Amino acid sequence: CYKNEAEIGAALQDAFAAGLARNDLFVTSKVWNTNHSKDHVRQACVRTLNNLGLQYLDLYLVHWPLAFRHTGQDLQPDVPRDDRGIVESAKVSLQETWAAMEALVDEGLVRSVGVSNYSTVELSDLLAYCRIPPAVNQVECHPYLQQTSLRKLCAAAGCAIVAFSSLGGPVTQGRPCERRLLEDTTLVGIAGAHGWTVA
Repeated sequence: CYKNEAEIGAALQDAFAAGLARNDLFVTSKVWNTNHSKDHVRQACVRTLNNLGLQYLDLYLVHWPLAFRHTGQDLQPDVPRDDRGIVESAKVSLQETWAAMEALVDEGLVRSVGVSNYSTVELSDLLAYCRIPPAVNQVECHPYLQQTSLRKLCAAAGCAIVAFSSLGGPVTQGRPCERRLLEDTTLVGIAGAHGWTVA
């Protein structure tokens, strides 16, 4: 969905030509919401591998726990909408998507699988039926959004939390955030006492 795989693939091939070994890298990608059906998950993964010039991914994530209408592998549009502007969902269960992710591991196209933006409810549901548990749940997490319950569930399930927006930002979970984490007086004080910056 970031539409930068070809450019990254070219840079990877240059790095390999200069002597970088594939096993020195850990490469992660995500399946986008329009590709959640069994067949589309595999097609999207193969397209990513071709774009990157790789034989396998180290980690492949389900980007969001919801499925949009399939719009083709070029992701145009990446968020399909009807004539009223409402996002067009697809009748694809999270269980179907996860089974397709597990099949990628079985096939050797990916080494591990995970999720992104899964809540405690969605992750609990996944853990009830998965054959291969998610290695990772990538979520927004920082001092103003600590995700305590989710972190506890992930720890109990052996699922690592990978934080995005870990330094906060002007928006938290899609809503404007008036507080600025990097200027928080408590965090500035703690960092200063150790000779560090908040970042």
